[in-house]
Amino acid sequence: MKTQNRFLRLVLLTVLTLGLTSCSKDEVVPPVQIVDTDKDGIADADDNCPSEAGPASNQGCPESTGGGDGQITENDGITEEDLETYKGDIGMVLNTRELAKKGYQPVKAQLEVQGTSADFSQTIDLDPYAFMGQIKLSVEDLSEADLETLKNGVQVIAKLFDAGGSEIFTETFTSILFKSDPVPTSCNPHDLPDLNTEVAVVENTPYYIQAVKYDNNQVVPENRAAFRRILQEIPNDPLSNLYNNLLSMTSTVEFTGDEENSSFFFEAIDGKANHFNIKHQASDSYLKSEQLKYGIVDLGYDGIKVGFEKSDRLNQQFVLHKVGNGVYRMTDAYFEPIKVTSGVGLTVGAAEGEELLVRLVPMNIDWEVQEIETHYLEPLLPAAQNGFSYNSTLINCGSGSLKQTIGEKKNVETTTTVGWEESFSFMSSSTASTSLTLGLEVEGKFFGNGATYSAEATASTQVTTQFATENSVWSEATGKTSETFFSEREITVPSKSAVQAYDAFQSYDNIKVNVVQRVQVRGRNQINNRALSGDQIATQFHFNGFDGVITRIGPDYAEVTIRAVATMDKVFKSKSDVQEVAANCSN
Repeated sequence: MKTQNRFLRLVLLTVLTLGLTSCSKDEVVPPVQIVDTDKDGIADADDNCPSEAGPASNQGCPESTGGGDGQITENDGITEEDLETYKGDIGMVLNTRELAKKGYQPVKAQLEVQGTSADFSQTIDLDPYAFMGQIKLSVEDLSEADLETLKNGVQVIAKLFDAGGSEIFTETFTSILFKSDPVPTSCNPHDLPDLNTEVAVVENTPYYIQAVKYDNNQVVPENRAAFRRILQEIPNDPLSNLYNNLLSMTSTVEFTGDEENSSFFFEAIDGKANHFNIKHQASDSYLKSEQLKYGIVDLGYDGIKVGFEKSDRLNQQFVLHKVGNGVYRMTDAYFEPIKVTSGVGLTVGAAEGEELLVRLVPMNIDWEVQEIETHYLEPLLPAAQNGFSYNSTLINCGSGSLKQTIGEKKNVETTTTVGWEESFSFMSSSTASTSLTLGLEVEGKFFGNGATYSAEATASTQVTTQFATENSVWSEATGKTSETFFSEREITVPSKSAVQAYDAFQSYDNIKVNVVQRVQVRGRNQINNRALSGDQIATQFHFNGFDGVITRIGPDYAEVTIRAVATMDKVFKSKSDVQEVAANCSN
């Protein structure tokens, strides 16, 4: 009986075991034991310092400047070749402003570049206010042979076209040096006729007729009036009045606006361009050319006298002819030149004497100048220059993390200097002053990426001159911009590791930017408070010898541009980087 019960219990145990095993298909895996000797929460397998507690941010090592040899060693950092550096541009800048000054409107230039293996000829657009354009070539895109050829000078044929596609002018330049920051190549259209010859005077405004010298296209105003009435009576000499009311030149005169004996009104004659009746302010009478006699002897030429009523006779008509910018020749109605004859004065038809060259100086005009905007061409950049403020590899072969302060602040100041290539003045009996501010941006490649640098400079000048002896010249303008680059900072170098850290900079030095400033000019007659017309303002610019460009003539204003070259002594950008490198520790 006991044997049977023991057998039944064995069968029951077997059944229960099989039932429990069939209820679960998962295997029972024993738990994995994690070893963390220093109890810092980082397994010994992932802990750089398994016997010393430390945070995970330091790979389980204690944040201590001690440990190991306690020193960070420094090796060389990166090289300049590791920085992506722009090799610069070369090219040519074409200046067609001399055509625009004569009244032409070039909008395109066809430039044929000769003497190179590759074709660098281009048709370029000209800036509508600067009247300048350029060929810009990246050095890295040129073969060594073509780069050398272009730098040594090549022949370029320039053809200029207007908006309608008509050719205006062609010029051959025998040797253009393609380079960074080139001096503009200027067209020389001496053989083209001047289209700006019509004279529009200001009515009811007295003028001085100022004598000028003109030689080799250079105008030198003289500080004397060309026309002045002679009044002389010599006692007991019945012929002394021979020269009475003749016009002659002064030895000197100050243009102050109150010299009425040397002041004249010009009245335009309808239907005859640049023909005028001239009225003397002091005597309120008109000029005419009249035969000169000494007693009954005809001297063979006319003199210019004052003291007559106005008439339609040709001997009361005088003509102004534009000779050059800022200089005019005066003739009678038969185009016989007026001369300065020694011992007589102003004569017409005399064999001897020097031809009279003049410009008109208006009195009593108030001028107003307003800036519009700055236009400039992209600079042709030189190669970028590299440098380092800090550059090292920091190695920690000790058992603990080490810290080191690197870098330093670097202040960089950029000076922008603007030198005016053109200038203008206004002539009047009153003086005023104004200033122009030029703002510009330079785009360049820094460390392989594009970046923009902005600069500004302000110039001021006296734009009206009381004596009208010379043009006002804009003073050199300067502007300074200061920036702070880099900074001091602390770097942690973990045990048995190394980091490469650098503060690099790239700069472009002495960048030249071709700039024009657009300006709007208005004038107002002080006597009757009337605004001058745009044509009258433009005429005054031509009298003044203005060497900029009149770009637009409105009903009561004129727009002009004057050219300058802005030089930025340094354009500077920086880059900082820290990256882990192999430590190569021996243990």
